[in-house]
Amino acid sequence: MTIAVSMERYIGVCHPSSSSRRTAKTYIVLVIIFTFLYNFPRFVERSFSVKSGTFNESYTEWARTDLYKKIYHLWVSIIVITVIPLVMLLFLNGSIIARIYKSSRIMADSRLGQQKPYGNSTRILFGIVLIFLMCFTPR
Repeated sequence: MTIAVSMERYIGVCHPSSSSRRTAKTYIVLVIIFTFLYNFPRFVERSFSVKSGTFNESYTEWARTDLYKKIYHLWVSIIVITVIPLVMLLFLNGSIIARIYKSSRIMADSRLGQQKPYGNSTRILFGIVLIFLMCFTPR
């Protein structure tokens, strides 16, 4: 969801003329679809049964293989949960900061004596990336 918000801000700030009016529902639906596709193997890696009133759970044959555990649970998780979001956050928020800085410089040149209007936005965007790093990097 953080990536979706950053992407919406990136499109709105860096490409305002080409941005289509997407609603929050569009971003939420896209996040739900991506989440479902990423987690689909988890839904089918286990089988459940009830025998004599006891609930039994077991892993399917392919879910017990070392290849599946290594690829899906390790590498795909690292790439999808940490690397891609981090790179996207850095790129999207870095582009927003650069765009705000550039437009602020143009405005400051036209209005002498004002303070930097981009400072607060820059701190907020850096804060978003820093919080993401603190939450997801220790994995």
